[in-house]
Amino acid sequence: MFLRRKPFIYMALYTWLSSTSGDCLRSLFEPAFRELGLKILQEASGDHQIYAEDSFVQGVPHSSRVNVLVSWTSAEKCQFQIEVRSSEAMLKRGTRCEIVAAALRNFVAAN
Repeated sequence: MFLRRKPFIYMALYTWLSSTSGDCLRSLFEPAFRELGLKILQEASGDHQIYAEDSFVQGVPHSSRVNVLVSWTSAEKCQFQIEVRSSEAMLKRGTRCEIVAAALRNFVAAN
């Protein structure tokens, strides 16, 4: 008897660099996080980075809960990196991770 393993890729990850004219990541991202149902974890956030995760959103499976890390890559040049990740399959389309990443990308482009 042979056991076949199904190929799987867990951990959806979207990451990109951007810049802002401001000097406070928290004030820039707080409205977007609130709108997306993400909660900033104070104990993991500071002046140089923000860590946010899905609040317990009704109907969202545990594997679809999203974590976001925004950190300065160069505070002097106001450049930062955004990482959006979840335990969803990376190759699957329409995941919560992809939706949150697209919303944050649009939010940053508009601000």
